[in-house]
Amino acid sequence: MKKLLISSLITLFSLNGLAQCFTQISAGAYHTLAIKSDGTLWGWGSNGYGQLGDGTRQQKIVPTQIGKETTWKKVSCGEYHSLAIKTNANPKLDGTLWAWGSNEYGQIGNNEVNPFLDTIADQLLPVQIGGSANNWVDISAGGLHSLAIKGNGTLWAWGDANAGQLGNGDKIDKLIPTQIGIETDWLSVSAGYLHSIGLKSDNSIRAWGQNIYGQLGDDTRINKFTPTVVVLGNDIKKIDASETHTLAIKTDGSLWAWGSNGYGQLGNMSYNSQFKPIQIGEDYNWVEISSTGTFSVGLKETGTLWVWGDNNKGQLGIDNTFGKILPFQVGAATNWQSISAGSEFVIARNVSSRFFNNLSAWGDNSYGQLGDGTTIRKFIPTQMVSCNVLVQSLDNENHEENKLTLTPNPASDFINISNTNNSKIDKYSIVDALGQVIKEEKYDKPEINIQQLKSGLYFILVESECETHKSKFIKP
Repeated sequence: MKKLLISSLITLFSLNGLAQCFTQISAGAYHTLAIKSDGTLWGWGSNGYGQLGDGTRQQKIVPTQIGKETTWKKVSCGEYHSLAIKTNANPKLDGTLWAWGSNEYGQIGNNEVNPFLDTIADQLLPVQIGGSANNWVDISAGGLHSLAIKGNGTLWAWGDANAGQLGNGDKIDKLIPTQIGIETDWLSVSAGYLHSIGLKSDNSIRAWGQNIYGQLGDDTRINKFTPTVVVLGNDIKKIDASETHTLAIKTDGSLWAWGSNGYGQLGNMSYNSQFKPIQIGEDYNWVEISSTGTFSVGLKETGTLWVWGDNNKGQLGIDNTFGKILPFQVGAATNWQSISAGSEFVIARNVSSRFFNNLSAWGDNSYGQLGDGTTIRKFIPTQMVSCNVLVQSLDNENHEENKLTLTPNPASDFINISNTNNSKIDKYSIVDALGQVIKEEKYDKPEINIQQLKSGLYFILVESECETHKSKFIKP
């Protein structure tokens, strides 16, 4: 019995490793960063500029933990640099600002730069920037510049300013976060390669920086050095600035695009650039967008995944290399949750069953940016990481009152369930460690027969007075 119990505990420990799901993902040019539910930071892919933040320049082909901190909250990958926000002790504030990777134009924001483009200015480990400020709420790492918003609604920018992408009215690079204007109503920002897009609290948008492809959407091709109104109405909820084109979703769920279109990345069934926003299709159920140089990705509220634009490395995930000039559905899955487009690859989160979250990837994999342990490109969404959300929720019981009591535990034949608040139990489910529902029925007997179960770790979900409670038990 002791040997079996030890073995079961080892199994439980292993499952706890799977328990921590990736909750946020960000794809750069050739690298990927992600945050798990326990607040740890992970990275993989290209690392020549230190953009993974692990203190080396060695590429990683599998997810690798970056440091030991468990307070990471938000991450954004630029071309060769990265930004992140950490949480802090004050619940009214969001967090401190950190950066690492390439710094040849000051995009790290730590007041250091090498004018000779040597790698000495690169930051191989996360470094705090923005002084001691601990109220940063949004970040976006672009090609050679960075954007951020504080909790007071102010906009900040730093790095390359050659095309006006910082928005402060000149072409002078900034080596530290610099406030842009005096407005205090910025909600979110998105940094492209040489242009920037910002969303205001009234749901209108502003654009600035390079505009030779019409990516600012103001019906001109003239660069703008300060935030300029994009005539698209006061009903915008999502924005995404790519290398030379821009996407947006309105509050009614409609999709809009403008800018460069040489590969059909706008999705309007043409290859002609658009200098002002145009609606893409007639659907009103778009919820997420992500784009890069020559292709775009979107999610609908149905959980379906859609792609369009260039496909030379299989980045559309449709099992070939033919591009699309209209949004094209990838497979029949309806369980996609979030997406992030890299240079020629995509990282996405989905749910494969009631109890499992997955991280999938496809496209170019030359630097291991897909994180599947190889450098072989993938032409369809390929699962690289899976986590058991049920185990995760049970791990969180350490922070909540456990309302279920299972006796005996371990149990071989029968097990009894009781609520600490003595509420009536309506029905129960038994789930195995792989997330499969083994048994599900009404609770009309004082004990549950588990004789038919194989040895292992199991979970019981109990529905009681419109609430669901969870606990685990071991069958020796």
